[in-house]
Amino acid sequence: IKEIIVKKNKTLNKEDIHESIRLSQEAMPGKQFYVLIEGQENASVAAHAQGLAASAEYAKFAKALALCSPDPYLEVAGEVYLKVNHPKIPTRFFEKRDDALVWLRSLIKKRLSNSARYIISAKTATSFAKGKSKTAASAVPNTRATTNHDKKRMT
Repeated sequence: IKEIIVKKNKTLNKEDIHESIRLSQEAMPGKQFYVLIEGQENASVAAHAQGLAASAEYAKFAKALALCSPDPYLEVAGEVYLKVNHPKIPTRFFEKRDDALVWLRSLIKKRLSNSARYIISAKTATSFAKGKSKTAASAVPNTRATTNHDKKRMT
């Protein structure tokens, strides 16, 4: 999870986001990140930075974006951002940083779980194709071969 903190009375601008992308790609080329942007009291995000964060260009570098701040102004601004900009990646606003982190971690866990399921399915299908599996049901998890008895019950 990559964290960006917008300090008290400061503004996050498009150049800041580009710099963040550049540094991330230098550290881990080709990787997408889960991003948390936390705004402290009276922080703001420039309109052109909001547009960039919602763009397809930003989606090349980020898997999800959590915005958080206890500042009521930023909460309203965050909700407007979500409705107006229609971000290309999963994006949510949170009042509490811990809630934002829980959400991002749940997305990471879900992605890892889906990846593991795909790997297991691919290995099982490969085994079936090589003749190592005895039934078609073993090639696809959570299914079973239909028997004549089952066909009679279906009709």
